[in-house]
Amino acid sequence: MRSEEHGCTRTLDLPSTLAFGVALLAGCTPMPSVDPNTMWPTPSEMTIWAVEPSTTEVLGLDGDVLTIRWNDAILPDTQPTIRLRLIPDDPNSGIHVLATGIDAISDDGTDEWPFTGRDINGDLVPIGTYAVEYTIDDGQGDVDAVNSTGRFTVPFRFTSPVVNTTISQDELQATGLTVSWRFQSFGAITRLDVGLAEDPNDPNGILWTSAGGMVQGYQSTDPTSLVFNGTVYDSTNMDETDPNSFLIPAGTYVVVGRMIATGTGGKRFFTAAPGRVTVVASP
Repeated sequence: MRSEEHGCTRTLDLPSTLAFGVALLAGCTPMPSVDPNTMWPTPSEMTIWAVEPSTTEVLGLDGDVLTIRWNDAILPDTQPTIRLRLIPDDPNSGIHVLATGIDAISDDGTDEWPFTGRDINGDLVPIGTYAVEYTIDDGQGDVDAVNSTGRFTVPFRFTSPVVNTTISQDELQATGLTVSWRFQSFGAITRLDVGLAEDPNDPNGILWTSAGGMVQGYQSTDPTSLVFNGTVYDSTNMDETDPNSFLIPAGTYVVVGRMIATGTGGKRFFTAAPGRVTVVASP
């Protein structure tokens, strides 16, 4: 008798009734009979799993990066793409697209995308708490989507000035410049500093403003705007008794905010208003 299985061939001089058992002992399993028209099951859907964020993460310094991570499983010979969106917890807020057309990885590993506080158009994402929505699409009508279990919190944004503003030193002293903002609580706020700076990316380069130019011990009941009268203080007094106060020099500045909350390991949130302020010298 001749027995063949998976490249294993042996000639067995035994009665056919014993050949099956000897073939098994020899490591050769007889090939089952298979209908050539059998359709084996295949995955009918792509799958995507959210990985990060898995807890609530607070956006820190401008330029800080919070990482979005996910796993995906795709069918062979397909080229699906990934879309990432921020879905607000507040149903009255808008949805923000972060990225589209990201190539799904073929080795079913972990992929990631940076979130810097801006959407796909480069616009700042407003204050709020957001889940990340991950969508995988093969372009042929097969779509799978899932939301993250964790959240991203954007805690602070200026609402003015939003356009470039030119103002003279005399106007500053007479009417002042109004600065306003909105905030999203991410712990007990222990300090909020608001001021002017020449470098929008330097959290320590703030020229402190006055009587309303600097806010400390900020609480949710405090006003969310102030009027800058052009006076800069050079000491911790921050009021009219400061002997080192001076009129802000002519130049171009940005309005910046720096906020610290308890329970965040001292992490600060730092951001700049969209509009620039140009102060011109008075005659």
